[in-house]
Amino acid sequence: MLSPSLADLELELKTLGPPGSSYSLGRSSKLSVKDDKDDPFNIFMFIPFGRWSHEADKLEAKRSVIADSFKEVLDVGLAGDIADKVCLIDLALLNEPEDAFMHENAAGAGSMITHLIDALNLPKVREAKVVVRLLVGSADQEQRRANFLSGQNDWNRLARYKALFWGNNGQSLTNHPDATLLIGYYNPTLVIDPNPPEEGSVLRKLEAFLDGVDKIPGTEANSPPGFFHSLGGLSAKVRHLEHYARTTGLPAMSWNHAKFAAVNGRSMMTGGFNYWDDYLSKNNLATNTAQNNRLYDFGIKMQGNAAIAVHNFADEMWSYLAHIDLHKDARSMAWSAKLGVDKPLFMAATADDIQVSLGRFPFDKAPKAQEGIQVLSIGRVGSMMLDKYRYPAQLLDGFSDIWHNVAWHLSAAEPILTERGNGIADSVNLLNDTSKSLKGILASSMGTSPAAWASKHARLWAIANAQTSIHIATETLVEILHNDKWTDLVSEVNSTFSLTQDKRWDGVLWPYVAMAQALSRFAALPAPAKDDKQPAKNALYLVVSCYDVNPDGYGDHARISDLKRRLKSTMRYMAWKDENQSSSNLLPVKVKASDVDGIVDRHFLVKRIGTTTSYKMHAKTICIDRSLLYVGSDNPYPHYNQEFGCWIEDPPSVASFFAEFYDGIWERSVYTD
Repeated sequence: MLSPSLADLELELKTLGPPGSSYSLGRSSKLSVKDDKDDPFNIFMFIPFGRWSHEADKLEAKRSVIADSFKEVLDVGLAGDIADKVCLIDLALLNEPEDAFMHENAAGAGSMITHLIDALNLPKVREAKVVVRLLVGSADQEQRRANFLSGQNDWNRLARYKALFWGNNGQSLTNHPDATLLIGYYNPTLVIDPNPPEEGSVLRKLEAFLDGVDKIPGTEANSPPGFFHSLGGLSAKVRHLEHYARTTGLPAMSWNHAKFAAVNGRSMMTGGFNYWDDYLSKNNLATNTAQNNRLYDFGIKMQGNAAIAVHNFADEMWSYLAHIDLHKDARSMAWSAKLGVDKPLFMAATADDIQVSLGRFPFDKAPKAQEGIQVLSIGRVGSMMLDKYRYPAQLLDGFSDIWHNVAWHLSAAEPILTERGNGIADSVNLLNDTSKSLKGILASSMGTSPAAWASKHARLWAIANAQTSIHIATETLVEILHNDKWTDLVSEVNSTFSLTQDKRWDGVLWPYVAMAQALSRFAALPAPAKDDKQPAKNALYLVVSCYDVNPDGYGDHARISDLKRRLKSTMRYMAWKDENQSSSNLLPVKVKASDVDGIVDRHFLVKRIGTTTSYKMHAKTICIDRSLLYVGSDNPYPHYNQEFGCWIEDPPSVASFFAEFYDGIWERSVYTD
């Protein structure tokens, strides 16, 4: 089998649903503003250094890769005519931006705010209506929410943004006659009716789901008799959990985690980076003194259709913020202020304020770029209807993880060489991402499509179909949801099903099944030497952060030995079932269950970016067979956020990714636990 291609990946996604805000294929090219535009690495953003060859210079020069790239995005996005005299600038990150970072003067090169204000003051931009949409996810929002609900419009409502966009004494940094700043907090909570009518209740949908389990072709043949019904009183347990959710409320499980900038449907940048002061000043890189604190990140910047994809992705959340149901959502809100006015009132944004920015660049009607490389823009975004309320479709992904977790523990899956372990594979098949699975049917009944989690599906499909190598750089592979309501919910699930696990989990089956499938192919290849400085091929290479359980840091929350134990357990069961059941093909290449431990030890190589808690990895990159590359915000651990990123397969660009980023990261990382 050939290595998976971008065309293969798009075809796979079409089995989930049609292209749209969650994924689209188009052409994009490098931002053509640099003298060395022929350098293939110019498409990337390696933070904080730019490239390894600049490491020493970067410490001394205090340049901000993010600020420099943002200026390029603005320059390209504002080149030429401004369509309809409306200029749209989209920005997004996890939490609120830090004024110290966005105002950071990078060796005379200018800060992000300086570049933005300079752009607003351009003559042709002054002639246009400007909308700057700043989208954030979770934040410390209690006081802001109180201000939002009070209806009082005041200059002092949003102190963080006063420092960001206005000078001393509230003086406007630009005198643009018609520039609006929209600030959106997308972090929906779910408040559902505690006494719903029986028709349309969540329970009815779930009961229909469970009743349909035995109707899936092959389920009874591949499962121990009555496996699913042996869970005992399942309907009553589901009813109990629904009552718990309706009376207690559910945690905010889904928020914006995407990080991007896009201008006028022409230029964009995206990746793992936030606009926080975590890359230069806090890391002491600016003074070239203490180099003990260092955060590595990675992004991509382009012009072309990928920019249109960013705007469409953002529209999905802004359209929600235009019509927030304040009785249902206790956290989301949207503010509006005039950028060209001294001490403007921060007002609750109206639907009309937001509407002017929506649908500016519909992906199906926008002109297709004719130059550049093929780019698959991809996200996790979409809504479903629950009790007639619009809620992020990622909740269904959370439901499937809960189901997998229950099935795992009730199947006595570790050690997994038991007959009851059959239920694990069946639960995966029943709740896979396709429209024909029960998960897909449930999604359809709630008005959404499995394409809502296209980014997760693409990652797992690409990993599972790797032929020779996988290279990943990420913070961690385990979940890091630590808010109290989430912990309480997991505890309630554990109690309901009499599980003995602790109050947190990592999805158990995800992404270990896909990793096991790839490793079954690698098993027949010569194993790389563990001390090789260059991470070449025939293995799954993983670079994670230092071990640090602090929930507010960027550390890895699992021991490497635990990761390998979980992977071995999953792969051992898959191999065992393939050996003992002729109809089973869980692994693409059959291997002996007794050989699995050795396969994982030889072909799954894991390093940490450092041995102290001061070196962290925040990139979210994955490369399949040194040819198909993902760069974006989507982490490989189970979560339910809104994400955005890009897949490319341009050989010169991918080669430069290794030469200027991954090879250097691998060489500088260490084997630890």
